[in-house]
Amino acid sequence: MEGNGPSCSMVLYEYNLLIDSLESLKAASKDGVLEDMFGPMIEVANKYKSIALKCKPILMATVLHPAWRLLLFANKINSHHSIAQGLLVNKFKERQALLKPTTPPPDKEDLAPVETNPCKAGYVFYSKISGQDNSKDELTRYHNAKYTLGIKGDVLSWWKSQAPSFPVLSILAGDYLACASSSA
Repeated sequence: MEGNGPSCSMVLYEYNLLIDSLESLKAASKDGVLEDMFGPMIEVANKYKSIALKCKPILMATVLHPAWRLLLFANKINSHHSIAQGLLVNKFKERQALLKPTTPPPDKEDLAPVETNPCKAGYVFYSKISGQDNSKDELTRYHNAKYTLGIKGDVLSWWKSQAPSFPVLSILAGDYLACASSSA
């Protein structure tokens, strides 16, 4: 996990790759000279992976990586899937509460009347009420959409470009993904 960019979102991924690699090497060297060394190496890697799984910034950074979102937890670290999902929802709600405008959005009655010409009704493609999506919609869109960013892609730039679509998540991503794994 060396390099110039943020690495906090890669910690659990790299530990899983390391453990999978060591287990396959152990199986390949059955009855070989090196077989005895793989067990302790796997044990140490699992120890540090479990320490990383207790670190909330690492969990958040992993969930906010668009290449896997909660899928890494669902497929590889199922024991922590609900923990990571709950943490994301809690942090999202906390941040959303901080970002709420001080004045409430206008009610439907307060809005100017919208033109209701029946001929033009089929051409109104935008919402009549502007504003941010609520938390459930933003989180659901994030988890259900398919993204093209690769595992080693520039995550922070991706979130910067996605900020209009995911206003709260992009701010959380800036906080957690800019964290170096040694700082978590």
